[in-house]
Amino acid sequence: MREVANELRAIHGPTYIAETYYDRATKEGGNAVIESIRAVKEADFLKSKGAYLLAVDTTDRKVRYERAMKRASETDKIDFNTWVIQEEREWGNTEAHDMNVPAVMRMADYKITNNGTLEELYAQIDEVLEQIKK
Repeated sequence: MREVANELRAIHGPTYIAETYYDRATKEGGNAVIESIRAVKEADFLKSKGAYLLAVDTTDRKVRYERAMKRASETDKIDFNTWVIQEEREWGNTEAHDMNVPAVMRMADYKITNNGTLEELYAQIDEVLEQIKK
């Protein structure tokens, strides 16, 4: 998916995916959540439209890996070391069409650390939504 997303951004421009989702969301009206923004130019585009960026991070890499394995998708059937290599491909890239997760997370208006239970995560999300409503 990373390769396809990078190729789409390289061909159509660094904000292509975010623009596509944003256009779809605004046509359908109301509020929307666009998830998995991993490229800086996409984050810039969404912020220019008045969107709020919410970074959700699990600081423990082993926990992130275990959660990914629980999804049990075909692409998740890999060992920890391979998973780490794949994760690091999304970090620190400087090409406009490529992913840079840490840079996007630094741009976030709100940050949630998701090291706990689902109930704790939901409580943090509710708190952020209350702040946005204000």
